[in-house]
Amino acid sequence: MKKLLSLLLVLLLAPAIPGMAEADLSEPVELTMFSSGWVNTPFPEEDPFKIYVKDTFNVDLTLVVVPDGDMSQKVFTAVAAGDDPDFIYYRYKELLLQLSEQGVLVDDHTEFYEKMPTVQGFTTDLMRAATTIDGKMFAMPRRAESADTFSFQIRQDYLDNLGLAVPTTADELMEVFRQFTYNDPDGNGKDDTYGIGAHGNNNGLSGLWNMRFLFGPTGFYVEDGELKQERNEQHYEDFLNYVRQIVEEKVIDPDFYSMNGTTYDAALYNGRYGVQYDAPLTAKWMENATGNTGAYINVWTNFPCPKGAETGGRYPLISQVGGYYAIFEAATEDPVKLDRLLTFIDQCQYPNEPYWALRWGVGIYDTAILTPFADNAGLFFPQGDDPRAMAGSLWDYGCWIGTEEDQVKYSPGTEPTDLDIFVVEKEHKALGFDRFSDVTPLITYDVGKVENFNLVAEEFAYQYITGQTSDLAGFRARLDDMGWQDYMESARQQIEALGLLG
Repeated sequence: MKKLLSLLLVLLLAPAIPGMAEADLSEPVELTMFSSGWVNTPFPEEDPFKIYVKDTFNVDLTLVVVPDGDMSQKVFTAVAAGDDPDFIYYRYKELLLQLSEQGVLVDDHTEFYEKMPTVQGFTTDLMRAATTIDGKMFAMPRRAESADTFSFQIRQDYLDNLGLAVPTTADELMEVFRQFTYNDPDGNGKDDTYGIGAHGNNNGLSGLWNMRFLFGPTGFYVEDGELKQERNEQHYEDFLNYVRQIVEEKVIDPDFYSMNGTTYDAALYNGRYGVQYDAPLTAKWMENATGNTGAYINVWTNFPCPKGAETGGRYPLISQVGGYYAIFEAATEDPVKLDRLLTFIDQCQYPNEPYWALRWGVGIYDTAILTPFADNAGLFFPQGDDPRAMAGSLWDYGCWIGTEEDQVKYSPGTEPTDLDIFVVEKEHKALGFDRFSDVTPLITYDVGKVENFNLVAEEFAYQYITGQTSDLAGFRARLDDMGWQDYMESARQQIEALGLLG
């Protein structure tokens, strides 16, 4: 009965998508798929997910799950042996472009994309641009795994104790930092709190980089038809001066540069800091770290980005492209196989019924029950005799399609808790915050050179905020000596080729 109810719920939640009903599934088909994975271990001999694919699509699926770092070698080895897979999901485009140039992958997926209504339905203009070069779709886009739920969060109890309001400007945020540092916000009579902390681990600014959002877009971005990079702009200097003020006024934990993540988390959960940048799941981690008493469910509240300059006051928009789907040229030689492959890819996308099966096990095992909660704002998934608990590799059936857009919260209980409801409500709040689009993920460049640029930026930023230098012009000149202008021009050409300029 539970299994039936869960399936009915999925059918109600999933709008009717054309494709599956019209597909001819009468002839059995064998498909081989290479995919980036989460767990990356062999599947068990008793594989209920493979059986589901067989029963639903009449497909004998061979799913080869590979860690990102091993994908290139795995693919080229298979191709060299004449064992081309039919389909690949990979998080990074460089390998796919290389395979396409060699004639291994389909060089233009446009005609296949147009036969996939679900994929078309979630593809934005930016996603289309990210998969298109010179008018050809070298791959099809995958939804992002994560949702845009990261933002600044503040201790609501500290605000209430001091009679303060949620800050809306950079100046107001600085005053909150001061009050949280010097005015005993937790009321324990001790000088043991700071406005903010960080965990630089002796090599970076860590969360202090998030202060950039107050002043302007980060990374590469398009403005008035022109590609810009924050390090060339005035708002980058505004950011550095603001963080220097944070350090000078000592409203940040003095150990911010040397502290590691574990020590930082312990301090955060013990009330040392009043402001942080994270996702609403912080409430769950804090509860777990403090005995799950329920005392800290409503401690953190997220809020829109304070504005420090005309160009700022927005959070970054995570990359809309969570990876790429590409079809191998060899798979197009068999029309029946190709048609089934397109049906399989499209129907396994959220919110179609096969998505819920492969991502969460609904319809595959009896205890996979989805329960509406929080005014139907999200879904709750209780654990039971989940076969993935015994064979974690089975989670990888959902890796190539999983997205937080499904709003499922995975929890060990049998009913949604107040904490589950709180997290979902705060996530929905975060989804409404203003955000800017960072096109950096669409740019390919020498990884080593980019890393060197970033290392120099980390070194200079630390020296600047600690008062060791104010020579921003010298920093920019150093980047130019390292080939910065070549990086800028390469980025401009790539973004122009994607049709995002002018």
